[in-house]
Parts: sequence; C-alpha cells; structure tokens
Amino acid sequence: MAWTLEQIAAYLPQLSSPDEPIRYSMAGTRITAHWDVAHVAYVALLGGGTIDEQYTLTVDLDPQKLEYSFDEHKTTFETQGGIDSGGLSFGMKKTTFRGKMKTYSYRSGVGTHVSGGDTNHTYNYVFEDSRIKQPLFGLLAHAGYAQKRGFFARLFG
Repeated sequence: MAWTLEQIAAYLPQLSSPDEPIRYSMAGTRITAHWDVAHVAYVALLGGGTIDEQYTLTVDLDPQKLEYSFDEHKTTFETQGGIDSGGLSFGMKKTTFRGKMKTYSYRSGVGTHVSGGDTNHTYNYVFEDSRIKQPLFGLLAHAGYAQKRGFFARLFG
C-alpha cells in the first residue's frame, strides 16, 4: 500500500544528515532537496577568488497516479583576480543548468589562506548528484511511487 503525503513528509527529515550540507523539505505535493555544495574564498600569492556552488532537486508528486517527476537546478558562481604578466586581472563566471543531469565533479585548490576549505591552505569538494537523489528516490520507491515515464517511454514501452 502506498504511503500518504503525510507519511512521506514525516520521514523526509530522516534523510537529512548533520554530516551533509543536504536538506530535504516538503510543501504540499512538492519535495525540495537543497545541497549547499561549496562556499570557498581563497588567497594565493598573487591573487585570489571565490567559489559558490548550489544544487536544488525539485520533485513533484502525483498522489493519484503514484508517480513523480523531477527537475534539477545547479548554479556555480566564481570570481578571481590577481596580478599576472599583463598587470591586474579580474574575472567572474556564472554557470547555470536546469533540467536533468547525471554529474560527478571534483574541485581542489591551494592558497595562502582558504576559508570554507578543509584546512587554512587547501580546499576540495566532490559533487555527485546520486548523493542527493538516491536517498530520496529510494524513499519514494519504498512509499509506492514510480518515476513518471516520458512520452516515448509511454508510447513504445
């Protein structure tokens, strides 16, 4: 028997771990999972910069059909500046993705001072979307929900 929305909402806080920067919440038939992937500021010998990376997974439940659909949104904002052979330089880069993704990425760096890093001199972090998706999609499968199939899967499946 499928779980009610109330049962799913009551179980969601158990997916959030104090050791992970991932939080799950539910409002109505929408579940939002947010991962604060990285906030890093670094200073190197001749420059420095910042990295801010966020990821949000939004899941919409259809309790009538016992199906769910999802959408992903990832934003990375970076700044950097310093002194090079051409003089002073400064740059910014913002990348945004919305849709469906399967991602694994690893970033690391060294500076004379790093905040938001592993130590005062280094930072590294891993982004793997399965760390946020697997617990939630596993819960939904256990609750009796299946991922909504797309047009071609319904047509030919």
